[in-house]
Amino acid sequence: MKFNNGFEDALKQLKTVANVNKAVTVSARKNAAEYFASVLRPLLAKSSIDKKHMEAELQVVIEKDRVLLIFGEDAWYWYLVEHGHKKRNGRGRVPGKNIIRKTADAEKEKLEKMMADEVIKNIF
Repeated sequence: MKFNNGFEDALKQLKTVANVNKAVTVSARKNAAEYFASVLRPLLAKSSIDKKHMEAELQVVIEKDRVLLIFGEDAWYWYLVEHGHKKRNGRGRVPGKNIIRKTADAEKEKLEKMMADEVIKNIF
């Protein structure tokens, strides 16, 4: 006699969740990264030098199963803007603006929900 107390159904669902295709999770993370980049671009400062701006250099890159949001080589100064730096003459410090961190904190829940919804949509 077999009892159906819900554990068998839960076990079946857990096996399905455990076997989520990597392509689905990469796709979910890529979509979230593209959304985050679209939110971040308008907030980034323009370069005062005649070079490419940070917003133009922001890109989503996929390496194997990793999704990265990176700045190109011409936007190396993003770190200085984000974290601050010493002044040119060595006296004093330019404070960081923490634009990326503040935006990530503000959008964290929405990004998590976007990724979870896409994975759940592809599970069932």
